[in-house]
Amino acid sequence: MQQTSYDVLIRAARRDDIGPLSVLLTDSFHPPGGAMEILRPLLQLGIREDLRYRLQKSASQYACLVAVHRSQLASSHPGINDDPSEPLPSAPLPVVGTLELSVRRPWWTGDRYIYISNVAVDRRFRRRGIAQRLLQASEGIGRSWGLSQLQLHVMADNAPARQLYGRAGYTVQNDEPRFEALFQRSRRISLRKNIA
Repeated sequence: MQQTSYDVLIRAARRDDIGPLSVLLTDSFHPPGGAMEILRPLLQLGIREDLRYRLQKSASQYACLVAVHRSQLASSHPGINDDPSEPLPSAPLPVVGTLELSVRRPWWTGDRYIYISNVAVDRRFRRRGIAQRLLQASEGIGRSWGLSQLQLHVMADNAPARQLYGRAGYTVQNDEPRFEALFQRSRRISLRKNIA
């Protein structure tokens, strides 16, 4: 468990986080409204089951981090103060952000790296540094796994996310060729950061 400031706690996801995480990820990547609204329960169920499966993986190959907002923590669990040494209750805590890390090794290079995916912050808590803190925590995990490179993808038209990753020190590795983006809303850009 890692405390990053007085208002946000970053920790490894637990099984009791699966429900709130599935809601957060569904809301982030499949916003409410529109024609897809009728499929939201199925999307959320699929995300929930995928998370359940991934959380059972080996700790050396996968991690899911969650951000818990301390004000939400205090209001949900009266009696909790700002003392970081105080143990947290075992009841589920309100999750306001997440990201996932996995080890990848492409066959064509054989070089292992950390791949970051599913970076999401609750819309009500965006632009407060939560994603930045999750990214910083992922660097610590990468080092503890003995790896020195982080990689992720971002949609080319997602300017706020591109700015976030740029401020965090990520650089463009490559831009997805146009023919691969024909069936997507936007091109994906591969970013990387060396943490050696």
